[in-house]
Amino acid sequence: MTKTLVEVKSLTKKYDKEHGIFDVSFSLNSGEAVAFIGPSGSGKTTTLKCLVNILKPDDGSVKLFGRDFKKYYNDIMQFTSYLPSEDFKYDNMNVIDFLLYANSFYETNYETEINRLLELFKFNPKQKIKTLSLGEKKKLLIILAFFHDSKIYILDEPCESLDPLMQDIFFNLVKEKKAEGATIFFTSHQLNNLSIICDRVIFINKGKITHNMKISDLKQFYKKITFKANKDFQDKLKNLDGVKNLEIIEDRANFLYAGDINILLKRLASFDLEDLIIENPSVDELFLHYYNE
Repeated sequence: MTKTLVEVKSLTKKYDKEHGIFDVSFSLNSGEAVAFIGPSGSGKTTTLKCLVNILKPDDGSVKLFGRDFKKYYNDIMQFTSYLPSEDFKYDNMNVIDFLLYANSFYETNYETEINRLLELFKFNPKQKIKTLSLGEKKKLLIILAFFHDSKIYILDEPCESLDPLMQDIFFNLVKEKKAEGATIFFTSHQLNNLSIICDRVIFINKGKITHNMKISDLKQFYKKITFKANKDFQDKLKNLDGVKNLEIIEDRANFLYAGDINILLKRLASFDLEDLIIENPSVDELFLHYYNE
């Protein structure tokens, strides 16, 4: 049975009139992975830091497991994982000592799972942290977030600096946790392949939520149109309601269309078409559209 594990209401953190997050509200359910997408400076990291009490919000509330995070911080963090986007300050420790030190903060001993993840991510456990590359440090942060038995994973840019093979391993790890009923909430600038693991996507821009929708619903709003025509059509097409992301190269055009397809076909028929393709856009194309909206 699906449960709401994270509930955010009217969360606000102002740096000034234009920067911060403003009246952010959403909920996250058990067994789902949700991507939090937006341009740089849109409020993604600020939101995540407010969720785990690193930043104090000016207004609004955050509940994890139905409990106020500030009041029950220690209990909640036993079953909550946070992966920051920033580097950490344990350069003089080696990998295994760092992870075992982190393990000591939990009531359960997770050493077996630490060793499994080290092998999965192809790590030398004796390697000094200061010698790790950016990609290796990101893998270490992922292991740090995933080695213990969490029910909520809050991850800031987990795919950044990972090569394609390591991304696949991370995606499989997310699938494992989803199957166990966990909630995974993560930010990303890398839009490719998010649909592999995401059930839902929340878009934020200028500190405000703009869209919150299921991946399965994304394709229902738009069709991808590509055509070649003999007659001049640029001005007529630009003025047509529902046309988005229009690209015109000489006698060819492609765009996303949200509207009555019959109205579009009547307009296109006047262009003396040579070729016409109507298809469902890829999820990555739709991500890019909402990302830039």
